[in-house]
Amino acid sequence: QAAAAGSMRTSAYLSNRLDLRGKTLLSFGETTDKHCECAVSVYRRDGGAWQLGLHVADVDEYACEGSPLDEEAKKRCGAIRNGFADVDMLPPSIVYDVCDLRVGKDRLAVSVFMDVSAKGALEGISFEESVIRVAEKCSYDEIEHLGGSREKSSIYALHEKYAPYINILLDMYELAAIFNKKRRERGGLDCTVFRRSFKRNENGEL
Repeated sequence: QAAAAGSMRTSAYLSNRLDLRGKTLLSFGETTDKHCECAVSVYRRDGGAWQLGLHVADVDEYACEGSPLDEEAKKRCGAIRNGFADVDMLPPSIVYDVCDLRVGKDRLAVSVFMDVSAKGALEGISFEESVIRVAEKCSYDEIEHLGGSREKSSIYALHEKYAPYINILLDMYELAAIFNKKRRERGGLDCTVFRRSFKRNENGEL
């Protein structure tokens, strides 16, 4: 079943899905070389409103309910990544191939569209089965370096890479600031994430 999933053509589903391949979708991760299962889009609307899109790889298309892959995934319950080994719910041909949202590749997805007011209030939500194409995979470290550097010449390559998406990234930053402000006003927790990386030597020592 996993081998068959790898041979399925995305083009066969175009007539039944929302075609978002012409929209700018960005994915984010710790590094740009790891697989990604989710992408984000942001569009400004009239009056300062937003449409926030979350686009998740449609695994169900390859592991339908009651199938051998579905039964095996139930046994595993989830993916395990503990620093020594990765144990995924589904075979590598699905996790790291057909459901990996690679830049420039057509992928089946489930898209969640959230209508957000200028003040950050959720006004509507809808779901669509879609076909997407990620425009760029963004690294958190690169984005942070890009925003914090005052010497453009030292990170010229980063400016070249992200130049087509600067306005979208700024929109994402602005919308995130609105959400953070609303959370603080409601007394919500500070969800700031401090990332730390650990490496092990051949003896398994940190």
